Amino acid sequence: MSHAHGNCLEKAQTCPKCGRAIDANLSEMVERALMPFSPPVLLTPPPGSPAATDGTFTVTFLTGEEITLKYNPALPIRELRELIHQQQPDYPPAKQKLFWGPNELVDGTLGTAGVVPGATIQMILAMYAIKRGDSLNHVTFDLHWGYPPSGQDYLDASCLIFDAAGGNRDFKWADYSKRDECAGAVHHSGDKMTSSSGCHTIEIDLRQLPPEAHFLFFTLSAYNCRDISQFHQPAVNLFETRNPGQPLTEYCIRHAGRSEAVVMCGLCRAGDGWVVQAIGTQCAGTVRDYSDMIRVCQETLRRPGWRPS
Repeated sequence: MSHAHGNCLEKAQTCPKCGRAIDANLSEMVERALMPFSPPVLLTPPPGSPAATDGTFTVTFLTGEEITLKYNPALPIRELRELIHQQQPDYPPAKQKLFWGPNELVDGTLGTAGVVPGATIQMILAMYAIKRGDSLNHVTFDLHWGYPPSGQDYLDASCLIFDAAGGNRDFKWADYSKRDECAGAVHHSGDKMTSSSGCHTIEIDLRQLPPEAHFLFFTLSAYNCRDISQFHQPAVNLFETRNPGQPLTEYCIRHAGRSEAVVMCGLCRAGDGWVVQAIGTQCAGTVRDYSDMIRVCQETLRRPGWRPS
């Protein structure tokens, strides 16, 4: 059966072919379905650093980047944080969480912590802690983008929701086509498009989330061009709904590179409160298929120190 173009559907209120009542959500999905399909862009793995030798060690980041530093057993952990910040200015020392295996490096030196030459230290960026008793109980994820050179396209923000086990059994999500999840505690606004740009928001009422919702991951994906770098001046922000001038995370869109998708950050239950953790891991997929984004989320949950204690 042939259906009318999305714009015509929105104006007509009903489909002229089948008589079905049209709402904005259905109109948008039809509009997307009629867009020409672009083949996936093959991702180029980020360049690796030289292999650690007996006199070096490596620090890796969730973005896939890594740096190699000269090993010195007397190097204080506080100075290691400064060295990381010098090479990666987006990672302030106060927000770095460093792990060697299951052990967090808090103070002392590399030697007293047992770190050996050739070791790999993992760094996690803890952005913000939301504690019970704070007035923070409603957060907004806000996304704006300009169209790529190929024309109108969608840069999709999604919220992927996992239980404490992080498995697929109770996996839930909210995006442009599934706007309400967890009985409306997570709400996607739907796309608002102009002749040159688009925007949408995801709002989360922390008080109304069911107790089984432990981890909320925020993702970006390029709907048709399959290359996030093609979008003009994208802007993303996670903030307290009543205080948009105070961001809860600091994600630099350039970290997404030319990937199809990126898992940007996570909102994690921590006792009676919540913690915002930076991620920034590139991956494949769009809102048509979340499988690779789910893989990244589950791998992140298995990393030492990422789950708040």
